Amino acid sequence: MSNRFLPIFFDTLRALGVEYAVLRNYDTLPWKVPGTDIDILIRDEDSVRIFRALEAAAMESGYRVWKSYRKNFDIMQTSYAPPVCSDPEEVLRVDFFLGCVRWRGFDIISPALLWKNVGELNGIKVLNDPCKTALTLLNSFVFGSGIKEKYIKEYMALDAGKRAGVREMVSSVLGPYGAEVAGALESAGAGRSFAWPGRKALRAGFLRSKRFNPFSFLRGILSAARTSFGRLLSPPGLFVALTGPDGCGKSTMNSMMQKRCAKLFSGVEAFHLFPKPGIFAFLDERSIDRWEKRHAKADEWELRKKKAPLWKSSLRAAYLLFRFWAGYLVWIYPRLVKGRLVVGERWRYDLLTDPASKGIYLPYSARKLVYSLCPRPPLTIVLSGSAGEMARRKAEIPEEEISRQLKIMEKELWGKKGVVFADSTGEVEGTFATVLKALVSA
Repeated sequence: MSNRFLPIFFDTLRALGVEYAVLRNYDTLPWKVPGTDIDILIRDEDSVRIFRALEAAAMESGYRVWKSYRKNFDIMQTSYAPPVCSDPEEVLRVDFFLGCVRWRGFDIISPALLWKNVGELNGIKVLNDPCKTALTLLNSFVFGSGIKEKYIKEYMALDAGKRAGVREMVSSVLGPYGAEVAGALESAGAGRSFAWPGRKALRAGFLRSKRFNPFSFLRGILSAARTSFGRLLSPPGLFVALTGPDGCGKSTMNSMMQKRCAKLFSGVEAFHLFPKPGIFAFLDERSIDRWEKRHAKADEWELRKKKAPLWKSSLRAAYLLFRFWAGYLVWIYPRLVKGRLVVGERWRYDLLTDPASKGIYLPYSARKLVYSLCPRPPLTIVLSGSAGEMARRKAEIPEEEISRQLKIMEKELWGKKGVVFADSTGEVEGTFATVLKALVSA
């Protein structure tokens, strides 16, 4: 568990003698709360020294820096992981706020006020109430599109004096909307609905309450542009393709990855074959209609044995190539830039192993050419194993066909860079452990 590293993590911060403050989820630290990350405020001038010291401490404790990138121009997200990861909770994700918590380059709460409200809990420096609750609420107001009920409960759990302090901070930051929001907090706490003034109005009020500094504004724009350009060239997210014969468990593994790997990235999104953004709605409707009509005529295996003319197979292969590239550029890549995990079932690999399921009957060399022209995922998970077990799960596909597909995958993908084979016909937890190890090693 990451609990092995966390005490060393905070001991290192203490030994450096730097100022820091954990912003939330700190009640049980240095023992981590499952399913949570850690937000830490540090001074910008201390950041390089802190990152180097923590990287060294991680190595000494058997951990390593898995990912580190600028989430926003003033937030550095760093993930620490063991060399062999067997549980997503072993990964420690930390958002380092450099200097202050900002929106559009403006401090949500002044640095002086933040550092004034730093206290200590269990030997760890934390941001005290009411500043912590005020910052949580204000962060939701300017970044989010609503307010979560848990934040209202957190506010109402404070005594009357601290609630008054929260309302005062909220009012001072949000300008003309401050008093309205502060009153709405009390109303929500009393059981009435929260009167949300609207995100645009709140943001406009927040910006009007700030003193405009052209140099800070320009610096913020340049820093944001640098961060955005860097993430565009080297996206922090990861595109993973799940492939394997029918019955190998692609859907099961996809579901497990979405549920259990969400905290490893800024989010997890998935698709089947290729992404289906709205701009291709017309094409997708036609594809679904063709698929339904095709399957109304016979069962799956009988349909795969019926061959289509060469011209029609060529058009379908060209269409798949177009959709793979369009989906990658329009849907996948923007999500990788945002730091998300994108999981694709099947992707380009059916062109080699199971083209008949797509109505494509071309020579292997032609299919391999189209396959080579498709975008290549950085990580491919091949779900393999017993052909008999897969045939039992997918009764409409003969065992011989599944065995044939497995042999092609072994021939074309075994030993290739970025390809991991995982036995999916045993215990599902064992398969997930192999997938998780590949994810954290990618």
